Amino acid sequence: MFNPLENAFGLDIGDRSFKMIQVKKQRGLQKYRLTAWNQVEVPAGIFERGEIIDVEKAAALIKNLLVTAHGKVYGV
Repeated sequence: MFNPLENAFGLDIGDRSFKMIQVKKQRGLQKYRLTAWNQVEVPAGIFERGEIIDVEKAAALIKNLLVTAHGKVYGV
């Protein structure tokens, strides 16, 4: 049976930090295992009043978040 959450990925985009987490379903079990996590601080000038004003820098931060993640990020 297809389970859309074999590798669940979460990304939290906030004014002050970006956070990510990924979990992977353990084979044959209903349990999940943490496979990757990270957090990067967002410098001033990227957000203003809750909206992204510098998309290129925000995208670079997200890329850095994934590249420097603790553990293995699946599907990236």
